[in-house]
Amino acid sequence: MLGFFTDPYPDELLYSACARYSERTRYPNYKTNLRVLFGSQKYSAVVDLPTRLNTFISFLPEGNLYIAEKLINENTLFPFYEPFLPNARAEIVRQEMASDSDNKIHVRLGIRVKQLNAPDYLRFCPLCVDEDRYSYGETYWHRMHQLAGILVCPNHKCFLENSCLKWDRKVGYQFYLAEQFIINTFPRYLNEENPDQKILLRVAQDAQWLLSQRQLQIGPEIIRHRYFNRLLKLGFAYYKGRLRHEKFFEACDEFFSPKFFEMTGRASNGDNWLSALVQKSNTHTIYHPIRHLLLLNFLGLSAEEFFNSYIEFKAFGEPPYPCLNPSSKHYGELKIQECKILDNISKDVDKQGIPLGIFSCNCGFTYQRLGPDKTEKDKFTYSLVKEYGKTWEDKLTELWVDLTLSISKIGELLGVSELSVIRHAIRLNLPMNTSDSRIIQGYDKYRNPNKSFSEMRTQYRQEWLKILKENSQASRQELMDISNFHYLWFRRNDSDWIEEHLPEPQKVSRNSDILDWEMIDLEVSREVEKVCNEILSINEFPVRVSITEIINRTGYKTWIEKREKKLPLTTEIINRFLEEPEDYMIRKVKWAEEEFLKEGRIPTRLQFTIKAVVRNKTSTSAKVQKAIDESLARLKGN
Repeated sequence: MLGFFTDPYPDELLYSACARYSERTRYPNYKTNLRVLFGSQKYSAVVDLPTRLNTFISFLPEGNLYIAEKLINENTLFPFYEPFLPNARAEIVRQEMASDSDNKIHVRLGIRVKQLNAPDYLRFCPLCVDEDRYSYGETYWHRMHQLAGILVCPNHKCFLENSCLKWDRKVGYQFYLAEQFIINTFPRYLNEENPDQKILLRVAQDAQWLLSQRQLQIGPEIIRHRYFNRLLKLGFAYYKGRLRHEKFFEACDEFFSPKFFEMTGRASNGDNWLSALVQKSNTHTIYHPIRHLLLLNFLGLSAEEFFNSYIEFKAFGEPPYPCLNPSSKHYGELKIQECKILDNISKDVDKQGIPLGIFSCNCGFTYQRLGPDKTEKDKFTYSLVKEYGKTWEDKLTELWVDLTLSISKIGELLGVSELSVIRHAIRLNLPMNTSDSRIIQGYDKYRNPNKSFSEMRTQYRQEWLKILKENSQASRQELMDISNFHYLWFRRNDSDWIEEHLPEPQKVSRNSDILDWEMIDLEVSREVEKVCNEILSINEFPVRVSITEIINRTGYKTWIEKREKKLPLTTEIINRFLEEPEDYMIRKVKWAEEEFLKEGRIPTRLQFTIKAVVRNKTSTSAKVQKAIDESLARLKGN
């Protein structure tokens, strides 16, 4: 049990607090430090998402108030990722951070999929450093400053600076104190008139807010729904569920400058992630939080507004809606519980895609109007009556036979014109031009060939059933081609019925020959060869050339995993560069030899195997043992 621990400062990484503890205790061996804090010499000093937190807490002095949840929420980067994860996955990550068991945290968060480049160095804000030293007598590593894609300090509105501590495998060997790696530099203030820098500041403010939240979760389905709903309000989506891609991308290109995504660490790679992010069906793919925050900025929302005070856009307001049937006893009352929304079809470009609301009352009266509603009065208007219904028709029949009422008065009572009264009377075969009925001279000219909505629906259903019977073996697409008019009418006006009266969609087999595999093979192989050479040229501790490392660095996961079927050139290059564990160990031995030569030291065999990280893994490998013997001999000879 520890006699004391350096309690974390506000927004301090647990890694940083451990570094301050290490500085005070000054254990002679950094592995002893890892064992004392986390119970294992093999534990890595993780900057962003540490594990074994329950073990760490068990070593703290008695009476401490720490629990794993508190450390995760206040001293790790996990709250930045959590809001965009499925709830079950977020809970698994929290459990893995608390426990000592093996974990897949970076895989679960999508960090290993190269959506965004991580910072090369741990970073700091010069003004935060000054404030830390004034308040606490020392500075420390802030969580906020280490987030990938965040380039500015939201508190001081200046750019973050790189420290001298590179964020690579070396960082994981031990805890490094911020005071030892932060350099004195003047702050570079933002120009808030610059559109790109304005976005960077807003994104940083959103990220800071996310870090301050505790287990913020609404679920991917709600997130996608809110994205799409906002796009509807801004006119970038159709009510049928599709995105207005051209208009959306044009607006994105205008909002984000061509260089902006490169500034944030390759937040875009030409893969249309902006549109993928808003698709309602795409709830299982994990996208980096920066991408979500950039989309929120484009949509004109802050993270706090989106998660805590989001107001759903409803083109026609909240139900219930009024029945506008003047013949009913409930005229003007809020009786309609649902509004069917369609995309308006119009030759007028300005009216295309705007919401068209259809309201149906149980009295049979159905009306529609274009939205969105701008005032409360709009709720009591309509642009067209689709169906008058039986209640209205019965009232017309009743008024028609009352010869004391003029046609004009009947129209006034029913909310239609005189011409409409006559046309509907003709349609309903009401008595006229007899000795005891109304006289309508030349009434044939008033005859309206248009049928009511229900009459058209009945007619079209009968016609479609006849088409189905005559073409019983036809596919869905063939039926659409046979009578495209019927299909489109049903899709717009009777979509549930037509879906029940269509054959099952045929699964179209994808023709793999559509892709130019030769060109893909050439491009992927070049990238793989470049990456393999980069791995082999790393000056610090060697990294093994493995399939996993190649995939992580290129991003071509699917193609590389299936390379042997379509990518012969890529397969050849991968096979040439791939390292067996034994070969990798020999390369580490050579690296350790070079390091000892630079230091001018002659190590013992134990020191050498620890430096090369081949201890306890080479007992059965004569080649590795021989390589160690040769290296030690050369070092002694020098």
